[in-house]
Amino acid sequence: MKKISIYSAILVCAIVLLSSCNQKDAKNDFASSVSAQDAPAQEDIPETTESKPVAEDKPFTGVVDRDFTRMNSNMVYAEVFNMMIDPESYVGKYFKMKGKIKTFEDGALSSPSYAVIVSDALACCQQGIDFVYDFNGNPPPEDSEIVVVGKFVLAELNGGISYIYLDAITVDRA
Repeated sequence: MKKISIYSAILVCAIVLLSSCNQKDAKNDFASSVSAQDAPAQEDIPETTESKPVAEDKPFTGVVDRDFTRMNSNMVYAEVFNMMIDPESYVGKYFKMKGKIKTFEDGALSSPSYAVIVSDALACCQQGIDFVYDFNGNPPPEDSEIVVVGKFVLAELNGGISYIYLDAITVDRA
């Protein structure tokens, strides 16, 4: 009898954990579909925002403010989530992050948009950040692992829509 109740408790815990992760996936799928449809062309993205506080415009010295490649996947996922919630705290900082590349093409845009996608430890929840980089017509293959180093930018588009992205300095295959 004890074995049945222990197995039942484990099963209930597993169901709760898995269903909560799926709810996060639904939110992330919605967010990624919105950013893929509404992503502006590279030349339409302003350098900085006028109405938001901007960190000091420091040149890149080769030292990043946060190296996500040295963090475990749960920490990276949590930090990217924080970047989405409170982007003002990250403006002007340099990041190094590793993830899979996604390309978004839209006939209205003159060039494709790119994003680096990171996952949590179980790879059930994913988030991404758009980045701007000129691959000279030779981007890495879709879903390949890349390492992006770039400056975090918060821009305000027409209609007061905030848009965050990394102004990539380097993009290398991992």
